[in-house]
Amino acid sequence: MDVWAAQGDQSQIDVAGLAHIGSTQVLLVVVLTVAVLAGVCRAWRTVVAQALVALLVGGVLMVAQHQWDTSHTSPGCIRYAAHC
Repeated sequence: MDVWAAQGDQSQIDVAGLAHIGSTQVLLVVVLTVAVLAGVCRAWRTVVAQALVALLVGGVLMVAQHQWDTSHTSPGCIRYAAHC
């Protein structure tokens, strides 16, 4: 929604993208915390469910970070060069 509201302003689109990555990281931490608490309480079904959700959220986070990295590299830049 923030990207749509930015109306093409690249700086606002970048801020919205970083906010999405940040909120996804927070969600991943919360899910993993609940999984650990469930493990302490020996609720194995909850641990399994939370682990699956953590894998899903981790995948979403990896995709979001990959999209961010690929959209913000300079054209013609060698990935392992010092100036990239």
